[in-house]
Amino acid sequence: MDFEENIHFNFTKSQEKAFEAMKNGKNIFITGSGGTGKSYVIQKFIQWYKMNKERENKKIFITSTTGLSSLLINGMTIHRFSGIGTGEKEIDYYYDKIKKLKPCKDRWLQTSVLIIDEISMMEADLFDKLEMLAKKVRKRDHSPFGGIQIILSGDFYNYLQLHRKTFVLNHLLGIWLFKKLFI
Repeated sequence: MDFEENIHFNFTKSQEKAFEAMKNGKNIFITGSGGTGKSYVIQKFIQWYKMNKERENKKIFITSTTGLSSLLINGMTIHRFSGIGTGEKEIDYYYDKIKKLKPCKDRWLQTSVLIIDEISMMEADLFDKLEMLAKKVRKRDHSPFGGIQIILSGDFYNYLQLHRKTFVLNHLLGIWLFKKLFI
């Protein structure tokens, strides 16, 4: 019995469209100001996925860019998930490290869906390293993120008010993301 047969969601049209895209395995970027329901639609997708799709070799991982925000979503930091810490070293260093750390390597190999919350807090070069590592560890060079479905959530406008200089980099990340993942 499917999860959605038992529960009716009170989604807006935009939330329904995002939920359907996630269910259909699409890479998606969910944005909006505070209170627009970004977390709500993602939480409902996580519930649906765990009841309908998740198996031992087909997992969903919920991450965020900061420790506090990862606690709020019952996830882990993207740094812990990926095994790269601050991400300041070169790709080959992290690849060699991940190969030796079975729990980290298994996370990369078993992940079907990766959620990254507060994406607006991540620098473009770190996102690029994560994408290259996913391809390398999973040995799938021709698929974005090595074939992992990527669900991103964040509010770039909110970040602009906090860190104007870095926002320019993150704005470029947003353009790059759409070209690489969504077009």
